[in-house]
Amino acid sequence: MFAGTINESGFIEIKATKIGKDTTIERIIEMVEESEKNKAKVQRVADRFSAYFTPIVLLISIATYIITKDIIQAITVIVVAAPVQLPLLPPLQ
Repeated sequence: MFAGTINESGFIEIKATKIGKDTTIERIIEMVEESEKNKAKVQRVADRFSAYFTPIVLLISIATYIITKDIIQAITVIVVAAPVQLPLLPPLQ
């Protein structure tokens, strides 16, 4: 049975040849979980940095709006801060 199969006869009989841990989707899930556990050091540093950086930028933006009452300046804080995270992204392999 494949995705997009059209049933023209009224019934389909399917025989499962693999179940549980033997399926392709289970192997994919295991590989993703393993890669999550074994992050590179630069990825862990970037994750830690972004966990603090984003809320701080938002707080500064809110403070800017409260002080100046100018939404453009508050949004400018976010726009100017956003490119800082780009070089911290882990390189794609």
